[in-house]
Amino acid sequence: MNRNEINEDEVNSEAFLKSVFMTFILLILLVLAQLGYGINQLDVLQGSIQINATKQFNKTRLINEAEVIDVKNVYLLNQINLSVDLAEREKLFETFRQHNKNGLDRINQLLHLEKNPAELKLIENLIHNLQDIENIQLTAVNISPTASAAV
Repeated sequence: MNRNEINEDEVNSEAFLKSVFMTFILLILLVLAQLGYGINQLDVLQGSIQINATKQFNKTRLINEAEVIDVKNVYLLNQINLSVDLAEREKLFETFRQHNKNGLDRINQLLHLEKNPAELKLIENLIHNLQDIENIQLTAVNISPTASAAV
C-alpha cells in the first residue's frame, strides 16, 4: 500500500467514526426529548387524575351528608310519633323540615358538579321524588302539612 491509500483509509475511518459518533449523539438527544415529553405527559395525567378524584370525593361527600340527614330524619319521625306534647312535636317537625331542606341543598350542590349522564339522571330522579318521600314519611306518623299547621 502506498502512503496515499493509507491516508485515504484513515480519512475514511475518521469520517466513519465521526458519523457514528454524531448518530449516537443524535439518538441520545432524541431519547432525551422523548423522555422529556413522556414526563410532561405524566404530569398532565397526574393533574387530570387529581382533578377527577377531587370531583368524585366532593360527590361522595355530598351524598354521604344527604344520607346522614336522612338517618336523622328517620329518628326525628320516630320521636314525633312517640311524642304526646304538641309543642315538642312542632319543634321536632320544624327540625325535620330543616333537615329535608339541608338534604335538598346537598343534592342541588350535586347538580352543579360535573356529572356523567347516568349520574345526572339519578340526581334528577332523586329530586323529583323528594317531596313524595317527605309526604309518605309524614303520613306514616300521621302528620300532614295541614295538621302540622294546626298544631
